[in-house]
Amino acid sequence: MTSRKPSLRKRKSRSGRSNIYIAALQYGEERIKEGISFQDMIKHLEETGYYTKGDNVFQFKEWFYLTFYNPQWAQYAYQVKTGKVQSELGMQTNRHDSSGGFLQAEQLFSLYDYLELKEARIFSRQAHKIAIAAIVISGFLAAFSIVVQVFDISFR
Repeated sequence: MTSRKPSLRKRKSRSGRSNIYIAALQYGEERIKEGISFQDMIKHLEETGYYTKGDNVFQFKEWFYLTFYNPQWAQYAYQVKTGKVQSELGMQTNRHDSSGGFLQAEQLFSLYDYLELKEARIFSRQAHKIAIAAIVISGFLAAFSIVVQVFDISFR
């Protein structure tokens, strides 16, 4: 019997967020001028209800160093992009974990695209409900019109 390893999953949270990467991007956007360190990011995610311990932390750390820019991280980020990074190298980044990085423009625009799509889906559902209500009202008025004509009801 194998046991499941913990991952970067969300605990029940007050914030209503469900994806740790989206939550990290949103926090990065909030701190766009100050920058954010990996340690600060982990602290924030834990405070908002995300589980940030286990084997997948290394994967999240790689993503963090690719998403947030700091000149000190450039060599590590390049090695991650080219696939030359190894677990031992990843752990060497601990010395950079307290220095701040800034959300890169490409990721910021990806966040905006995601939020825009999410909003469009909400408006689409609302439009769908309004369309159904309009069809029901139209059907009711058509039936009422037929009844009036069949029974020659006069409203004068």
